Amino acid sequence: MEDCASVENWEGRLKTRYPMLRYFTERPFGVEIEFFGLKYSVSAGDQETIPPYKIMNRSAEGMLLPRVFQERGIVLNGFSPTETPYEAWSFVPDDSIKGAGGGELVSPFFQGCRG
Repeated sequence: MEDCASVENWEGRLKTRYPMLRYFTERPFGVEIEFFGLKYSVSAGDQETIPPYKIMNRSAEGMLLPRVFQERGIVLNGFSPTETPYEAWSFVPDDSIKGAGGGELVSPFFQGCRG
């Protein structure tokens, strides 16, 4: 097991191993993962976010998809219409994706190498 000093210097070790990481700045960025086949419903008050409780897909083990995220410590946005967008991962509909249930999984804002 690594000692605390080496764990604290993980960012420096990563930048040494992967020199491209030196170019990461504190400029915010996000990730969008496009998909199709999600079974969900939305209503007018959902503000462009698919509420997790309206997602019907299940994992191979039969667990509802939002619960899979929850058990892995990934917070999903959309439980309340008053939530600030992009402070957590969000499922959003995407009409540009061909196929039933098209959407995107959008990340919260990240910054720098830690992001």
